[in-house]
Amino acid sequence: MKTGKNRSIKKGLLISVAILTISTAAAGVMYYLELIRYHSGIIQPFEHEIRYEIAKFNAAEEFTFEQSTGTRIIVPANSLIDSAGNPVKGDVELRFREFHDVESIFLSGIPMQFGEERSQYFSSAGMFEVRAFHGEQELALKEGADLKVDLANFLDTIEGDYKLFELEDDEAWGEGRNFDVVSNSIRDSLLNELSKMPPAPKNPVPDSNEFVFEIVADEKKMPHLKAWKAVKWELLGCVGDLTADQAMRVDWDRVKITKVNKRNYKIAVGTDLVRKNGDLLSYETILEARPLLKGKALKEAVAQFEEDEKKYAVTLAKMEEETKRVKQQAALLNRFTVSGFGIYNCDRIDETLIYATISVEFDFEDEINPLINEVMLYMLLEDQNGVLSYKSHEWDKLPYLSSRVTLAAVLPDGNVAVFSADKYDSLLDYNSGKRHFKLKTVRIPYELFKKEYIPTSTSNPKFV
Repeated sequence: MKTGKNRSIKKGLLISVAILTISTAAAGVMYYLELIRYHSGIIQPFEHEIRYEIAKFNAAEEFTFEQSTGTRIIVPANSLIDSAGNPVKGDVELRFREFHDVESIFLSGIPMQFGEERSQYFSSAGMFEVRAFHGEQELALKEGADLKVDLANFLDTIEGDYKLFELEDDEAWGEGRNFDVVSNSIRDSLLNELSKMPPAPKNPVPDSNEFVFEIVADEKKMPHLKAWKAVKWELLGCVGDLTADQAMRVDWDRVKITKVNKRNYKIAVGTDLVRKNGDLLSYETILEARPLLKGKALKEAVAQFEEDEKKYAVTLAKMEEETKRVKQQAALLNRFTVSGFGIYNCDRIDETLIYATISVEFDFEDEINPLINEVMLYMLLEDQNGVLSYKSHEWDKLPYLSSRVTLAAVLPDGNVAVFSADKYDSLLDYNSGKRHFKLKTVRIPYELFKKEYIPTSTSNPKFV
């Protein structure tokens, strides 16, 4: 016979089990929700961060910071304050890094998606981070002070509505505002100057293509030319009524030789002719020429020429190297001002919801649970200069993009599972009607991935 006391104990046990079951289920739901939650702010795919370029300057003076990419930032004099709002004096440090391609954007971990469903994303025309420090204390700009920024823009064309965005508090993007796109006039000016070739050294021994002549004169009529008898001349230029060829066939009445510099002379010739009708015709021509050397003078000149040729080769090599350096600068610059330090991005907003979707599975899912291990899949959009990231619960609804896309999943075992853009282009044929794909990846260790898949260029990051 069941007593009331026994029934109460059993009822209590049932309630306890129910509560425990509900609590366990609730905990499971909370755990699942945490696994699929996207965290805000900067989340780097690897531990290695992109190194800052560092420059020191006096806070009391205006400072212009320049990068090999063409980026320039001007910090006004006496514009820096500490966390308490006090003016900063003395030496301070500017820390800067920029991101101009999909690889560096990916490695930075800076968020490129936003919106309630993360359906909006940035296509970048240049992104950068700039900070100022006094020792290890981070500084700010005082009210009313602005940084003048010319940010390198490596896009061939600017199509669409690009805006300047700030990553406020390093968490979320603020409202966009307009900026100007201008030609890199410094780059253009330098390339123009470098295109002007310096005059090459002149060989004192003329070759068969040189115009060589002698002055043959009646010494009784022109005794001043006796000193130039049998001297061979190399023609450098000719101006006047006759060409050099014509001048060689005329008996000149007047010949005057004037020294121009150490080696060159001006030979002014003239003659008067009377036509049958009695009219007087006068011809005047000036030949620029240099006497050919001989003997000791020629030997010394040849030695000097050979030395000058070596120096000229060095000059040309330096010009070529400088031309390569200048050409690494962006031809276009995004020009704007900012009132604070931080992360800024020149972007066009695109929308993933306009695209059809595909579902993908990866070969590593047989070994690694991507949900529990929080494996993040990155879509590197080469043509759009953007990066999308997805946790595994959304791999069944990835946007199908016409851009060249490299898929990179960062695994917990120290490898990156890569599905290349070439494979993406060839296998994912949306017109075939297929919507589900199982992809075979290439496993690459983190360090090797950064070396092989992140090509070296002026716009790519350096690692510490």
